[in-house]
Amino acid sequence: MLAKYLRLASRLRESVECLKHALIPADPHEITINLKLARLHTALEEPAEAVAYHRRVVEVCQADSRPIQDYAKSSLEVAEYHIRIPNGDLNLAAEYLERVASSNAEDVGRAAELLKKVKDTLQGSAMADGEVQAPKYEAADVTADSLGDDMTHSFSGA
Repeated sequence: MLAKYLRLASRLRESVECLKHALIPADPHEITINLKLARLHTALEEPAEAVAYHRRVVEVCQADSRPIQDYAKSSLEVAEYHIRIPNGDLNLAAEYLERVASSNAEDVGRAAELLKKVKDTLQGSAMADGEVQAPKYEAADVTADSLGDDMTHSFSGA
């Protein structure tokens, strides 16, 4: 069983290297290779690397004014990663989620749900700090559990 896993991991690593080499001569606005690399890094349980490729997809698609459907899933991947990790950029997560939530993309429901929780968390943190404007917050202030349904009640005093 372990040998089978190691062979698979070795093949995945070879695939990553092959695709990285394919990116060198590729069109800078190409997203297919980046998506494949993101999926491979996810399979290798390397979330930071996977998200870097998803973020590249989002940036390229936005720069090219592509429809949100082309990069909605990557936007969600980036946002969810920043919600999960310590020191994640919750403002970036909210920005990406807003684009998807206000679209007609397939993932609009999930994006709207996550966006509400992130906004509630940001607003609650601002209120706790006594600030009027919502400042930039680190995900260290937010845990995956704090984004649960009971989080909105704790901020409202209920």
